[in-house]
Amino acid sequence: EPVNQRYLKANLLKNEFAKYDIKANIIKDVSKAFEMSIRNLNKDEKLLIIGSHFLAENVLKQIRK
Repeated sequence: EPVNQRYLKANLLKNEFAKYDIKANIIKDVSKAFEMSIRNLNKDEKLLIIGSHFLAENVLKQIRK
């Protein structure tokens, strides 16, 4: 988890998703998380990536590989 006063603990967010029967995984390595997500995504599903601009940059780098 980031070292920042404004961050939200991953477990809290995962628990919020669970309230709506939305499955969520906590994976600290961005590359591994993205690869696993894409691998498990069905054709009719969408992938929502939430986080900072730094996270978005890392995901974009992964997509461009």
